[in-house]
Amino acid sequence: MIIILITISSCKEKTKTVPKDIFRPNLIALFVEDIDSSLNWYKEKLNFEVERAIEEYPDYGLKIAFLESNGFHLELIEKANSFKQSEITINEDRYVGGVFKVGFKTNDLEKVYNQLKKFNDVEFVTDIGVLPENKIPIPWPTKYFLIKDPDGNFIQFFDLGDSKQISPWLTMITVGSLENSIFWYSEFLGFKHLKTMGEKGNQRAILERNNYVLELFEPNEVIEANQISADTTVLGFRKIAFEIKDLTHLSKDKIEIIAPIEKSDFEWASKAMIVKDLEGNWTQIFEKK
Repeated sequence: MIIILITISSCKEKTKTVPKDIFRPNLIALFVEDIDSSLNWYKEKLNFEVERAIEEYPDYGLKIAFLESNGFHLELIEKANSFKQSEITINEDRYVGGVFKVGFKTNDLEKVYNQLKKFNDVEFVTDIGVLPENKIPIPWPTKYFLIKDPDGNFIQFFDLGDSKQISPWLTMITVGSLENSIFWYSEFLGFKHLKTMGEKGNQRAILERNNYVLELFEPNEVIEANQISADTTVLGFRKIAFEIKDLTHLSKDKIEIIAPIEKSDFEWASKAMIVKDLEGNWTQIFEKK
């Protein structure tokens, strides 16, 4: 893989935004402790189907599989020398930077809740709760519940869907600088900053594009996100991906490109690229076929 590093000189300098006609969440990658167990868990609990069976790469200590549900893809990765976030998050004020939580929407929240309650290996963080009224100018949920997957990753469900199938609605990312992250996701990916709330040490910003929400969270202390290319990797969500119409409209200025534009081997995408945000989190962009 060719790595192209373009230094970020200042987050205040404007860049181009991506076209606004096609944009949707497409994929999320997560490092797991046991790929067989995680694959079966997502199949059984969230009705994902196997898109690509487990492939092994012994030279890299990797096993990778892809699952799909309602046009959304999961990339499961088992990597040697991985460790749990709890091993370095000593207290509640210390967080690992990067994707903290993913959220799905459905129009039958109670049914999804009751189905998941039947399983012994689903850890519920909350029961169904009521969200406070929020004057954000997009459709906003009123109810939710939160669970953990086998590796302790947070998955939230909201009563906001237009079908009984769950579909992605939110990604929460832990960041060291709320201001810089708002800038990057607004300028590079075209998200609109709707609201910032909370106080220093517990601030959140809500961004939106095409009714998909980014919740950026700035706690007191953030440990820099571990990179995929490192010898050791923190288990958990490590890459988000979006689908757009044309990759050539993306600005290549002042960003770190991990994988330049190249042909995609997925049947639903023609091209793909991977970039890092200002804090080293990976974002993959697919061009719609």
